[in-house]
Amino acid sequence: MITGRANYAATSKEFGVDFVHSPALLEREDYAALTAGWWWKAHGCNEIADERDFVALTRRINGGLTGLEDRTLRWERAKFELGVK
Repeated sequence: MITGRANYAATSKEFGVDFVHSPALLEREDYAALTAGWWWKAHGCNEIADERDFVALTRRINGGLTGLEDRTLRWERAKFELGVK
């Protein structure tokens, strides 16, 4: 979830770990989950997700609509499997 030098720098500052010079650390499961959750919260994604506005959420995450169709299909599958309407 963390891409780009600015995000690496912000994440480094937040967690006190130098991801800019050691980006491979973000491949570790612990850092990957921790930083993805931080990015999601820091960028207000929960509020958008709660509104089920996948267009706005996709724009927030990707800056455009890349992946919208796939994201929508996965959401519909998850709702079906969880019995959510």
